[in-house]
Amino acid sequence: MIRFCIVGLLFMFNMGLAHAGVFKKLQRATEARQTQTLTRMLSHDKSVVRQRAAAGLLKCPWKDVREMSVEPLLTCLENASERDFVRAACGKTLAFVGEKRAVSGIIGAISDARGDARFSLVEALASFRTPEAKATLNELKNDIDPFISSAARGTKP
Repeated sequence: MIRFCIVGLLFMFNMGLAHAGVFKKLQRATEARQTQTLTRMLSHDKSVVRQRAAAGLLKCPWKDVREMSVEPLLTCLENASERDFVRAACGKTLAFVGEKRAVSGIIGAISDARGDARFSLVEALASFRTPEAKATLNELKNDIDPFISSAARGTKP
């Protein structure tokens, strides 16, 4: 039994070291504003890496993000099987660059998401002034979650 636990701990430690390199690469790419590297990381197998890559793109020049990253961000946002927090990060980045094609994806993600991710998606949607965005925000003003309804109104709870 003890031997099994030690082997398990060693395995978890090695897995942590393997992913530590990815997180250092993410941090360096974010600090250096490497749009291309962060865009490639949007397809990483770890959801937290995809989320941090999308968030890191917020620090990159928006013109570079519009040129290189919009399509992978849209793919991630519109993927219903993607984690809520990843979709929220993608939606926020797409809102930052003003990509209007993201509106329908954000609306779809809002209906699927819960908690903080849903709140972030509503905030992202609020930056758009399209008829679809306005209609959805108008509906969300009466949401039972006070944070969602205040974000839809553009106020703080």
